Amino acid sequence: MKQNQKGFTLAELLIVVAIIAVLVAVSIPIFNKQLEKARDATTLANLRNVYSEVQTEYMDQDHPAGKNYWVNGRRHIFVTYQSDGRVIIDAFVQIESKKDAASMRKYIANSNLACKDVLTVNTAVRPGIYEMDFTYDSDGTLSAVALKEISSTFKENYWPVSAS
Repeated sequence: MKQNQKGFTLAELLIVVAIIAVLVAVSIPIFNKQLEKARDATTLANLRNVYSEVQTEYMDQDHPAGKNYWVNGRRHIFVTYQSDGRVIIDAFVQIESKKDAASMRKYIANSNLACKDVLTVNTAVRPGIYEMDFTYDSDGTLSAVALKEISSTFKENYWPVSAS
């Protein structure tokens, strides 16, 4: 009498495991690439938002010239009026991207960021809190934007207590 066998043979199970391993090996780099694109998009959105806030603050004429102050007491935008008529606005931004300086400059150059022509990135960018210094000439032209790392520790809802 013939026995009725149920289940899979060892060879069949090994083939299934090998196929799953190949699929995982192929999907991990694709997933990592998509994750990096998401980080870059978030970074660009954060830079765009800070630029908008700074532009709004610069155009606001409610504050007396010659004063240094935190905007609305919120400790992430600081305005300094220079004696030569320039206005420097320091803003803090959270960055999630992981790029070397050249890659970040290329990424920003190919973006639609309004201040990309005057933005200076001199170091590798890693996740953390950065200070962006916006310099407006006495005629109101945005002449320079510098990106400087403040903290390499990525913290949710963290803003420095004072500008340094």
